Amino acid sequence: MKLKQRLILIAAMLMLSLQATANDPVSGENSHYKNLIDRTGSPYYMQDFARGEHQRFSPLFDLGAWHGHLLPSDDNIGSFTGPAIISEEYLNFIAPYLEKLSVYKDQSHKVKLAMNSYSLPGALVQELTGDGVSIRMELRFVSNRTSLVKTQITTKKPLILRWEGRLVSKLTAQDGIAKDARSPFEVYPQLLPQWQVSDNTITLKFGKVRAHGQLLTSGSSQLQLHKTLSVNTTH
Repeated sequence: MKLKQRLILIAAMLMLSLQATANDPVSGENSHYKNLIDRTGSPYYMQDFARGEHQRFSPLFDLGAWHGHLLPSDDNIGSFTGPAIISEEYLNFIAPYLEKLSVYKDQSHKVKLAMNSYSLPGALVQELTGDGVSIRMELRFVSNRTSLVKTQITTKKPLILRWEGRLVSKLTAQDGIAKDARSPFEVYPQLLPQWQVSDNTITLKFGKVRAHGQLLTSGSSQLQLHKTLSVNTTH
């Protein structure tokens, strides 16, 4: 299940469910807090454990939110990977990415981007550069239900921006090696989301699952993605 979006513009701010905190943790005086916790990872399994059944990845959660985000590995530049979801008691990953940004100078000329990414207390940051384009993406939580991605793009020529997302396709792994390669949506068919798409909003509504020890959803669970500008969306 894949999602693609397209938009032509020079600069944009995009929202992953929105707003911003007042303090800027990226100032020089706070730079020594970079990467105190490793927030990197691309979760391709709903559950991915390390030794001792501990979580393999350490997503950023803040302000009491029940969803969290990661910095991407090199294969997913332009996205904040996940999200991780606390399904009442258990941490599960819904997607390896839902908002992976690619930049094109025309329909066939994709700009190759280099990434400098880091975590800070309360923020995840990506700085992307390539072929006359510079992009800064910063993610913060702004409520116990809402995280914001602010994207600043600098370019001398118009660009085509595309965001792409996909859901996890496998159930369980240990240290990134599959233990159960079945689709979680086959194992828990009620979980398969219903999609609603408008000019700037995508809503995924998940069904009710009561799998104790694995996954608990109420039947009213939703994941909403909002942008400040209209986009064309296919799924």
